[in-house]
Amino acid sequence: MTANWVSVLLLDAKLTREEYEDIPHPRLELHTHVLFKNIQMGLILGMGVVGPLVGLVRGRSVAAAMAGGLKGGKVGVAVLAPVAPFMVEGAVRNQEHERIYDRAFRIRYNSGQMRADRWAVAGGVGGCVLGGMGASMG
Repeated sequence: MTANWVSVLLLDAKLTREEYEDIPHPRLELHTHVLFKNIQMGLILGMGVVGPLVGLVRGRSVAAAMAGGLKGGKVGVAVLAPVAPFMVEGAVRNQEHERIYDRAFRIRYNSGQMRADRWAVAGGVGGCVLGGMGASMG
């Protein structure tokens, strides 16, 4: 990861073609991107689908479904985040450096992907801050 990648991710900076092409660690950028996507998927499935259903079945109330959603989000992230490195390494196994570089470049150059990753970072930081505030108040 370079300052160029971080500035595109966090600040939506506009880079020149040469700056976009400066990717000294493409494998690390792929790992980071897949980690963001796994965290997003764990939260969506855990908080939005699996957790509320399990809570509703077990507790048979809306409050139980909401509590199940909170727990499901934590479990979803705890399960899918550690799987991210294995997913990346499985996908790039036996591929030459140029293909890995090309994938990292395409992710970096795609403004939609960078926007999604930017919002994932912002949501994660916001959730940690709010979670920490709630823990310190309660």
